[in-house]
Amino acid sequence: MGFQELTDEPWAFLASLWPLRAKTGRPRVDDRKVLHGILDGRVTSCRWRDMPRSYGADPTAWRRFQELQEKGVWPKIL
Repeated sequence: MGFQELTDEPWAFLASLWPLRAKTGRPRVDDRKVLHGILDGRVTSCRWRDMPRSYGADPTAWRRFQELQEKGVWPKIL
């Protein structure tokens, strides 16, 4: 089973569940790109550091994954 990136319709739903960006600090990496990295890693069962670089840095994906988990977003997504 391979990973297929989200189209606009599913992303619109998921974006509504995504935590809001901070108003201060550094600009965040694109949420959709990072979500694709998280999903790709979970579907392919790869290590975070083996995640394709096209989805951004692996520490960013890991931190975002943890943030979504702590805020209870994953059960809503699933």
